[in-house]
Amino acid sequence: MVVDDILKFARAYIKMNLVYVIQQQDVLVLAKPNPVGALFTTMVVVAFTCKLLDVIYIVVNIVTVDAFFIDWEQVFCNSVNRMC
Repeated sequence: MVVDDILKFARAYIKMNLVYVIQQQDVLVLAKPNPVGALFTTMVVVAFTCKLLDVIYIVVNIVTVDAFFIDWEQVFCNSVNRMC
């Protein structure tokens, strides 16, 4: 008898919840927008953009630099035709 009562109660509880969930159509959100979260997101985007510009600046500097290597070895001259 007790088990039957528990099963009846469980079935009724499940049916009540299913009816409530099925009948619920609109969702109303009453939360205010979080200004701290928006500020944090904005700061992350600004920091990422600045770092990206910094990396682009570094790459441009590396690409545009000309490197000249000076060879300090002594020139070898051929004694037969005196051509260096």
